[in-house]
Amino acid sequence: MDNPWSNVVPVGVFFSWREFIPMRAIGYFKVKESRDEEIVHFNTLFEEFCRTNLHQPIATFEIESSEDGTDFAEFLKYLKKTGPELFVVVGSDEDLGSNLEEVTRSLVLLDRLGTEVGCLDEERPNILQNALYVLGSEGVSPDRGRRIKDAMSRRALEGYALGRPPYGYRIGSDRKLIIDRKEEEVVRLIFSLYTESNLGLRLIVRDLNQRGLTTRNGGSWNIVSIRDILRNPTYIGTYTRIGMRRPNAHQAIISADMFRTAQALAKARTPFGRVTKSEPFLLSGIIYCAYCDNKMMGVTRRRSWKRKDGNSASRAYRYYQCQSRNNQGRCGYHTWREEKLEEVVVSTLSARIANEKVNLNLRNLRAYGLETVKNSERLLLEATRRAAHGEITINVLGQYIDELDSVRKEFDASSNKDESSIQSPWSELQFDERRLLIQQIVSKIVVLDDHIEIEN
Repeated sequence: MDNPWSNVVPVGVFFSWREFIPMRAIGYFKVKESRDEEIVHFNTLFEEFCRTNLHQPIATFEIESSEDGTDFAEFLKYLKKTGPELFVVVGSDEDLGSNLEEVTRSLVLLDRLGTEVGCLDEERPNILQNALYVLGSEGVSPDRGRRIKDAMSRRALEGYALGRPPYGYRIGSDRKLIIDRKEEEVVRLIFSLYTESNLGLRLIVRDLNQRGLTTRNGGSWNIVSIRDILRNPTYIGTYTRIGMRRPNAHQAIISADMFRTAQALAKARTPFGRVTKSEPFLLSGIIYCAYCDNKMMGVTRRRSWKRKDGNSASRAYRYYQCQSRNNQGRCGYHTWREEKLEEVVVSTLSARIANEKVNLNLRNLRAYGLETVKNSERLLLEATRRAAHGEITINVLGQYIDELDSVRKEFDASSNKDESSIQSPWSELQFDERRLLIQQIVSKIVVLDDHIEIEN
């Protein structure tokens, strides 16, 4: 069996969520079976790491993996007794979990104990980046994932374009990225509007759509596509793929200074440490704007103000608004207050609700709950990527885990019900049950400025 540490060289790299200061360090290393040579090698690397970074080594743990997680639980108990301000050094992400969620949970638990984590992997000392690289391919085993990514990385290092080229470029005969002159002008315009005209994403979307400029597929621009362009280092000539980063790989469209300005503006405009979470809307997915036939979406606006006594106050306002206007800058300002529209819909459907005795199919309810769980898992994955790049803290990442645990608990509770249906008055139904019932009764709700039309 090859020594898994043969390619790891301690050069003093470390990953910390705070400013670097010398700390008390503890080594934590998992082995499949007790192998003296492997343990000795890890201890040697750990001691060299501490000497290079001026940490004080106080203990090492070489633990055989357990499927029930008791090994890590015992380690956490030791850390609680030892005290905060510790630096835990691991060999790789696999020491903290067998999949991305397990690694993320371990990091959150360590962070809540006031503990930082470093990694001996020279190429990816950031634990989350390490885990995303090794474990990020859903449905692919770690070993196979590494082989696939290593092969793709070799092609990326040579500057060969992998996958679909970003807007503004196309793939040339030599498999390198070359500029698409027509799309290039749009990319320059987007960066200029953002950095020089100081327009936000929504205003840029509206400007491009009003000019009649379209995406590569001929569609309308939206906020997500603009945001992705502004974040992409490809436009300064840097090719990034599969964890590889190669500068000057192709011709740049914008200057590095303009790109840095865009990133600084994006960071200043993004609330740091806010969990992307809002209460769901009852009618999401089935209401349509009568004037453009696009879906209407729930929007939450928060306003804060100062009272006369000097205290701060805030309030959230919730609306249903035409998605074409909100994301694409098209259509008019067609909007309804949440409580008003829902009141009108429920009142219109009241007779049918009463006649049908609110008969809900639990199979559909469980399917809806499963989709809610999957959505929370997607949000956690995106939050993990943001945390890996320093956009949010581990503490905020923990809030996404708490939210996922909450929706999983609710789903498990609904799955344990034995009845084939639920028969209750509307007033006694939970939110998910009310939403499912409306979706069972109607297929589409068309919204005009002064009334609604319901299609069965």
